[in-house]
This record gives sequence, C-alpha cells and structure tokens, in this order.
Amino acid sequence: MCTMGDTNDKQFKKLIQDVADIKDALLGTPYIKKGLVKRVEDLERDMQNLNIIKWKITGASAGIASVVSIVAGIILKFIIG
Repeated sequence: MCTMGDTNDKQFKKLIQDVADIKDALLGTPYIKKGLVKRVEDLERDMQNLNIIKWKITGASAGIASVVSIVAGIILKFIIG
C-alpha cells in the first residue's frame, strides 16, 4: 500500500531530477559543452560582430558613392562645359 510519505518522497525525487535536467540544459554537461546560456552568449557576440560589419559596409558604400558623385560632376563639368 502506498503511504503519504512514500508519495512525497517520489515527488521530491522527481523534482530533484527535473531541476538537475534543467540545470544541464541551461549550463551544459561534461559531454555537451554548450548549454543554452553559452549558445545565447555566442549568438549575442555574433550579432555584435554583424552590426560592426554592417556599419563598416554602410560607411564604405557612402564613401564610394561620394567619390563617384564627385568624379561624375567633374567629368560632366569638363565635357558639357
């Protein structure tokens, strides 16, 4: 027959196992080095690197557009008069 204390012990053991599983999922295990926290940190770092690259490309394209515009203006001024 199942007693009240026995049920509580089973629930407590299940709760301990659930907490351990959640900890492993968040932080990783010795076999799985990257838990959820580490993967999120890696993704945030990648996003920062992509933002830096995006701003560099935007600046370079603005510079190139300026140079092409100036060169086109000079060429048109000498050709048209």
